[in-house]
Amino acid sequence: QGVGIVHGDYRLDNCIMAADGSVAAVLDWELCTLGDVLIDVAGLVTWWGDAERGKGRLADMPTTVEGFGNPADVLERYSRLSDRDLSSLDWYVALQFWRVACIIEGVRVRHTAGAMGDSQHYDDTGARMFIDYSLARCTEALDSAA
Repeated sequence: QGVGIVHGDYRLDNCIMAADGSVAAVLDWELCTLGDVLIDVAGLVTWWGDAERGKGRLADMPTTVEGFGNPADVLERYSRLSDRDLSSLDWYVALQFWRVACIIEGVRVRHTAGAMGDSQHYDDTGARMFIDYSLARCTEALDSAA
């Protein structure tokens, strides 16, 4: 559907919100590139906290607050306003969950090897749970895409 600017880590954690709820600024552009913007759309969905299925950090996201909205509404609005076809989005969501699992596993391995310094806030059990959660969600997305 064309090439665009890809943030590479687009999620609410990397946004500054205005008082009216609109995005005032997007932070952390170190992963930006040119490519398929659906990877950022999938990234937003990947990090959208789900109180029922979320693990660790995702269960505490602002998106879990009643009245916040849900990913389906955001995707419908994005598709309508951008005129982009989201029928293949599940492939991108699967890739994003796989990516998250790989990143967290890398952090876990570095921490276990002592390469992360004195990280008092690290939780190996939580990391393993989040890896398992991410891989399960990756599989769900692949099943939906097939």
